[in-house]
Amino acid sequence: MSITTNPAFPFVRDRLHSVRGERVPEKMLYPSLDMIAAKLLAIPAGKRIDLIGIRADMAREHDASSSCPVTTQRHMKAIAAETVAAMQAGKASSEVVPFWRALDPERPGTARYAGGAEFVRARLAEDR
Repeated sequence: MSITTNPAFPFVRDRLHSVRGERVPEKMLYPSLDMIAAKLLAIPAGKRIDLIGIRADMAREHDASSSCPVTTQRHMKAIAAETVAAMQAGKASSEVVPFWRALDPERPGTARYAGGAEFVRARLAEDR
């Protein structure tokens, strides 16, 4: 990845979490962009995993209860922007981070990523 990564990530922090109306501490992982990119690169062509699964895997690997959904989404959007730009500049899908394997083109949130749902659909079709 050529995106400048923040050296503060990753880290695990105890955060208060609501469980049945009671605030209890929970260990939350704040993943780095590189961690998310590595997870995406590990997904084989033709396979998919959702962001919830990626977040759960990263949390388990770092002895945390969960991974921050906001941080994960911000990093995913940065990866998507770089990937789409690289592909528009002529790189093949095999040379970039396949973020589309973690997105559902039918979900409205996919439109907020670079390339949008049509880009994701096209890449998923290409993966088959």
